Amino acid sequence: MIEAKRPKKKRFLIRILYSKDMQKRKAQVTLFVIVAIVLVVAALLILLYAQGLILPIPEEESRAILGSQVEPVRSLISNCVEQVSSDALVLIGMHAGLYNYEDMEVIDFAGDKVVVVKKSDTGFVNRMPPKNEIERQFELYMQSEGFEAIDSCTNRFRNFDIEVTEGGKKITANINDDSVNVNVDWPLTLRKGRARLDTDARDLKINMKAGKVLSVANDIANMEAQGTVFEGRNIDSYITQSGLKLRDISLTAQHYPTAEENIILLKTIPGEGEKEFRFYFAIERRL
Repeated sequence: MIEAKRPKKKRFLIRILYSKDMQKRKAQVTLFVIVAIVLVVAALLILLYAQGLILPIPEEESRAILGSQVEPVRSLISNCVEQVSSDALVLIGMHAGLYNYEDMEVIDFAGDKVVVVKKSDTGFVNRMPPKNEIERQFELYMQSEGFEAIDSCTNRFRNFDIEVTEGGKKITANINDDSVNVNVDWPLTLRKGRARLDTDARDLKINMKAGKVLSVANDIANMEAQGTVFEGRNIDSYITQSGLKLRDISLTAQHYPTAEENIILLKTIPGEGEKEFRFYFAIERRL
């Protein structure tokens, strides 16, 4: 009886080929790992060099670089603060000067209009917030939403080839007839390598006739509180008598569908370099 021959050589050859293939794959993986490590190390070295942490550039040169970046950093902050502050003032003005109006009565007419002048058992009550309260509401907005919007605008200074460390910031506003002064308390520290430079953001002025609009709104609220219905001929009479005050200010009065509330819409007509300001409020005559 003849025994069948087993293909030992063939199986041995397969094992050799398989072993060589595994070694080849391992070599490829090892090569990829080495290349990845080299790339990561190179990127890290470039970053550290850019920050002046390895092979630092001379301190005098670092200071010169920081000095050249102070104005761009401050200009970016001013642009962002102006943009966010302008938006905040318009938003607050469209709700009768209030950011937080949860305790006020509002009516929905193309957006919430805060009820300012309301008839009570003893007559009309003027609930118009004074200018200093509106300024406080601006600060509330900044703390609640404004700072985050400014940080988004500046992108935390990531686009600069220097390190910028921010101190705590406080932004307030002073409303004048033809402008709003925005006071910015915001310390900054700029670093490049071993050099350091301390600076701060600058105050700015927004050309916006907010104070004049508030004056007109108070005139109307006071007239209603004193018993003069601000409609028809009374509006025409006020416009005639207040021509100078109303220059560059649009005044519109609209009835709420129930005809028991009157909506006053005020907004500026901005000239060159000016920002628009809006101020909306409602007058309720129901008992």
